[in-house]
Amino acid sequence: MSRRIQVSQRVAAPLERVWQACADPAGIAAWQADEVQGRIAAGEQLVLRWPTLGASVQLGVARLQPGRRITLEAGSSRVDFSLEPGRITLTQEGLKSSDEAEGTASAWKLSLSLLAHYLDHHDGRTRQVSWLVKQVRTSVAAIQPFFTDDAALRTWLTQAGQIAAEGDPIRWDLAWGECLTGTVLARTARGEVALSWQEQSQSVLVLRSLPSPRSQHERLVAISWSRWGAALPPAPDTAEGLTRALARLAPLLDQTPTGT
Repeated sequence: MSRRIQVSQRVAAPLERVWQACADPAGIAAWQADEVQGRIAAGEQLVLRWPTLGASVQLGVARLQPGRRITLEAGSSRVDFSLEPGRITLTQEGLKSSDEAEGTASAWKLSLSLLAHYLDHHDGRTRQVSWLVKQVRTSVAAIQPFFTDDAALRTWLTQAGQIAAEGDPIRWDLAWGECLTGTVLARTARGEVALSWQEQSQSVLVLRSLPSPRSQHERLVAISWSRWGAALPPAPDTAEGLTRALARLAPLLDQTPTGT
């Protein structure tokens, strides 16, 4: 039996700006896929790519109601974006299992929170995304505490600070000496989180896990860092700090038996 999910996000931006961010490839690349090609027009095709993850999807534009609704489809899966003043609601049908439905709902919740943040702080600017990824033999349940439990976070990412509820302010002292203050933009049922980062030009840090292309017994543990603007200052210390943090997390999660 196929599964259906629905995710809703409050968006303060005017409806026409939300539409532009959903109906233009450059707008979509500012909050969803890392690369977008094609056209949002009835009967046209759209290709979304995440090169670092080696992932892509081709979508057909099945329905278009300018300013209000976009329906995209790929095989038996169908995604509908419904816009109204102050809110966007996403409905996806044709998911094959409860696990796929839960993971997809979590991913869309994170993406829609980026959409709202982009429109509030960076509307019209180009997004640059840095991905850090480790493949480990672990489970969703094992990963979750390391994104949401204060003590577990201190084993790899933070020195001090607590995870807050969605919509609440947050302050973390990071392991390499930087400070992260911002807002919890999203906190999903799977423990994935998206955080705004005021000190880094209102960028967004996302902690998440993804299915492994290699094995159902493995997961990709990932940090994505989205920044917007054509002339961003370099941040080598931050990038190095995040890289080292993920390198500390991977062995804490890896359940591969010794010698395999």
